[in-house]
Amino acid sequence: MAVSRGLLDQVARGEIDGALRIWAPVPALALSRMDLLRPGADAARAAAERAGVETIRRVSGGHAVVLGRGSFCAGFAEPAPTFEGNQERYERLSEAVIGAFADLGVSAEPGELPGEWCPGTWSIHSGGVKLAGLAQRAIKGAAWAEAVIDLGPDPAARALLTEVYESLDLPLDPATLGSLSELRGEPLAFGELAGALQARLS
Repeated sequence: MAVSRGLLDQVARGEIDGALRIWAPVPALALSRMDLLRPGADAARAAAERAGVETIRRVSGGHAVVLGRGSFCAGFAEPAPTFEGNQERYERLSEAVIGAFADLGVSAEPGELPGEWCPGTWSIHSGGVKLAGLAQRAIKGAAWAEAVIDLGPDPAARALLTEVYESLDLPLDPATLGSLSELRGEPLAFGELAGALQARLS
């Protein structure tokens, strides 16, 4: 998260023109500012500690996300003279993610599923399973847009996610939990998705 925020700040200061980052996250519970203000925030942090993962604050908005061994993250920072342009960034990132999934044999579409983790209009799903969540953060002079993708199955992360959402009193339907590899029917390597997504975003 510190690297992503650092890239955003560098773009805002005019030190770089923009940045694309694709990475395998360190396992963590990522809470938004909204989550941290909820009565169950301490219980959520305690659940993460019992699971052996750190609790961090998300760069973007949204709700709680568990970053596990099956997670894949991608984001970009770009100049933003005003706080406008959210729609265009969401569209661009959504099209790139859906296109990369299609390149790998999985057809997906945007839209919110009832009971999904971190619900939002720009979620990406397939077969009733949420595969990716998109979020943004805008500061003076720059904006950051990111996607958190479930690349492979991670039972431990799903168990923690369920406990965290119960603690935060947020709805979560276990039927919406899945991964790109499971829908594809075979394991998908990090590099395969990274290459497909980089080609779409470059």
